[in-house]
Amino acid sequence: MEKQHHTQTEQHQRFSGFSDTIITHRTNPKIKQIRALLKSSERERTGLALVEGLRLVTEALRSPQRVRHLLVAPELLRSLHGQALLQEQRQKRLPCLYVSSEVFQSFSRKDNPQGIIVETHQRPDRRLHLKAEQPIVSGCGHK
Repeated sequence: MEKQHHTQTEQHQRFSGFSDTIITHRTNPKIKQIRALLKSSERERTGLALVEGLRLVTEALRSPQRVRHLLVAPELLRSLHGQALLQEQRQKRLPCLYVSSEVFQSFSRKDNPQGIIVETHQRPDRRLHLKAEQPIVSGCGHK
């Protein structure tokens, strides 16, 4: 029996209260692309960045034209503010990618992730001033 590629056999779970499918495999191609943004060379190449932490996510969402999508781990999104923020963005039809807590932690830089990250286009002027080793993923409690 031949082993099938994970994207064909990946089991998706439904999370109560959410109608979207949850990605449960860290090897999913979308997840690999997101994790690649932890490297400065990939951020520079793509012009994309990850913003983490409720305060910084809220701030990033003030410029919706830069937001590519929200990355959400429903199991980790316990804050009422975070849940309200997610519902507001869903009503605005902002693309959301739902992942399991394990997958989320594979690209989170926080010790206690809050379950929501924004993938955003960087401001061109900001990209020019960043040091190569400086992480874009923001927030308190970096690992």
